[in-house]
Amino acid sequence: MNYTFVLGAPIIDETTKPNEEWKKIYKFDLVPRRWNDFKVMCNFQQDDDESFLKHNSVCCIQTQDGDLALWGWKLRTKKYISPVVEKISEVKTAKDVQELKQIIRETFGFELYFELQPKDRDMSGF
Repeated sequence: MNYTFVLGAPIIDETTKPNEEWKKIYKFDLVPRRWNDFKVMCNFQQDDDESFLKHNSVCCIQTQDGDLALWGWKLRTKKYISPVVEKISEVKTAKDVQELKQIIRETFGFELYFELQPKDRDMSGF
């Protein structure tokens, strides 16, 4: 199944097959929004026990051809050949806190000078 970001319609490119099913994961419209439109979900993500973000350490950065995401102990690297077709996906798991700090320093460009306690709770379905 293909996934796409939607602004009114799915992205169609050279990898799209006729009658192929697409799953919408985000939909954007042009309606202006205010903070109150997002307040409930922001509060949920920060405070609710069911929130993925409350139970996992997350650090992400977009690259020119993909993204890097550190979730708990795992660094996931993705590169794309088109907006929706993944070319390379790699996952590296840190063995200990020192290696994790090194990954953060080399990948995201900052140093942590405090006790690191990464969270990596299985949140199947997220």
